Amino acid sequence: MDANELSPYVDALTTRIVEFSTKAIESCKRSVHLYRPAYYQALQDEAYWLHQSTRKTPAIKCLTMADETNFPFDLENNYTFAKIFTARFGGEY
Repeated sequence: MDANELSPYVDALTTRIVEFSTKAIESCKRSVHLYRPAYYQALQDEAYWLHQSTRKTPAIKCLTMADETNFPFDLENNYTFAKIFTARFGGEY
């Protein structure tokens, strides 16, 4: 959405928020802050399980190789990636 189209919505929202009582806004903030730790824990759990489910895949082999050899920082590797990966791990990437 273009900024000019968005402006009326933002203005209307601002007007509505200004009309809320201070106590209502404080209560909303408290609710958000109460659930924030659970949200971060859920993100950490998701990252852990994603790692667990992919740690034995060819993609992880590729990323490990790239990390160990500074592969991404050599521009020439961008042009020869398929050949290098196939030579190192065999098969398709």
